[in-house]
Amino acid sequence: MSAWLLEPAYWNWWLLGVVLMAVESIAPGFFFLWMGVAALLVGLALSVLPEMALSLIHISEPTRPY
Repeated sequence: MSAWLLEPAYWNWWLLGVVLMAVESIAPGFFFLWMGVAALLVGLALSVLPEMALSLIHISEPTRPY
């Protein structure tokens, strides 16, 4: 996968939010709407505070010795 797809993490969340809100226009109910709003809010938070982004390395490596 290209590195440029993963660098600005906020626009990935914005794209996911827009896609989920578009799915909401097709599917009845409000489930996808709120998931889309949540994804847009995460993208907004990451654009304001980019150091908040996590990578898989941070999640998979243990932080304390065994």
